[in-house]
Amino acid sequence: MSTPINSQLTAQGVLIPLQAVQEWLEQGLEIVKDKEQIIIRPKPPLMADRVKVLQVLDEAGLLAPPEPLPPDFKPLSAQEKAALSHKLSAGRPLSDLILAERADRI
Repeated sequence: MSTPINSQLTAQGVLIPLQAVQEWLEQGLEIVKDKEQIIIRPKPPLMADRVKVLQVLDEAGLLAPPEPLPPDFKPLSAQEKAALSHKLSAGRPLSDLILAERADRI
């Protein structure tokens, strides 16, 4: 369905009634200047940053498909997680281990 718009040509350019522009914006359209023309088009769907990053990485071939979990996989219980947390927190900080490993290269 088309609706004629009463626009005016002035020294500043083409004037389009504010009501028409507001209706376009409410309908999810955007107004874009492209070289010597004005384009009114649907707004592209907004993608979350994470989705954009994943899409770029996938298009570049840098993502591997996820591997399925083995059929006998069982998640750790809260007690097992606590025990592992305690065990892994013992010892020197990771930053100290990294510095010690790099010491011979400095």
